[in-house]
Amino acid sequence: MIPRLAGAVSPPPATTGGAVRVRVESKPAGAHVWINGQERGETPLDVSLKPGSARVVLVRAGYLTHQATLEVRQGAAVEVTLKSVAPP
Repeated sequence: MIPRLAGAVSPPPATTGGAVRVRVESKPAGAHVWINGQERGETPLDVSLKPGSARVVLVRAGYLTHQATLEVRQGAAVEVTLKSVAPP
């Protein structure tokens, strides 16, 4: 079984040093990506992570913050549709 938070993305290739490449995507694109407390860039994004558990947070103005725990291994991917926040 291939671990995924949501959606279907083809498996990224493995990287050297025991790390694997993980694709992070959001709809809409341009969300800030935080992994294990470190800002890593904006979606869409490919990152190299060590196998194991990783805390993924996606933040974009006007949308609810998305938080999830990802089990990092070959083929892992994050694809999230962010929910907009209604104006007050």
